[in-house]
Amino acid sequence: MQSLMLATDLSSAAEPALRRAAALARKYHCPWFILHVVEDETPQAGQQSAGHLERRMEMLARLAGRAPEIWIEHGDVVDQVMACARWAEVDLLVLGAGSLGGYLRDLPCEMLVVPHARNAKAA
Repeated sequence: MQSLMLATDLSSAAEPALRRAAALARKYHCPWFILHVVEDETPQAGQQSAGHLERRMEMLARLAGRAPEIWIEHGDVVDQVMACARWAEVDLLVLGAGSLGGYLRDLPCEMLVVPHARNAKAA
């Protein structure tokens, strides 16, 4: 695997997907990207999201063995996820369960949907 991207809504339910993406980046020694799409066009919304991820950067780098590149985009979530996956030419898109999986068509890479924590215990 050359690279991977995590698309996240930054909720606590997305934490298992974040941890899985970090573990895969470590396992494959590959660059990884975290994408958060803000549908609110105000600059403050994007700044809050970036700040949230920046505060977690040390932990993310420790989990993955390298820091992720963080992308905060504005607009339609599906459009932005598709555009970023194509632009970055990632090999794998990691998502949390119940998110965009059913809406992404013609994705240019493989997709891994990670169950929420309470569902993961039953698996």
